[in-house]
Amino acid sequence: MLPHDVPPRSTVCGYSRAWRDDVTSASIHDALYRRCRDLEGREERRSAAIIDSRSVKTGSDARNAVGFCAGRRIKGRKRHPLCDTLGLMMRMEVHSASVQDRDGAVLVFD
Repeated sequence: MLPHDVPPRSTVCGYSRAWRDDVTSASIHDALYRRCRDLEGREERRSAAIIDSRSVKTGSDARNAVGFCAGRRIKGRKRHPLCDTLGLMMRMEVHSASVQDRDGAVLVFD
């Protein structure tokens, strides 16, 4: 589902995996994060964060990290985003929906 003006899917996925593995994407995120905080007139170091969880349904072809969230009655995955007070993403973990919120929070804070 990529736009028509970008390279083929295999090229995009190849670069994405390579950047993930050699932490290039993390470096880009951190640089943009610091720049956004600077533009808002905030200090580079954050003083507070907000964590949440959301269970999302997966398609019928999903095979990895799929579970059942009993609290929300959803079969799929769960994501735990950690945001600062500006709403900027600091970190996110995605895993099976069967992971309880307290255990997912531990994964985010690691």
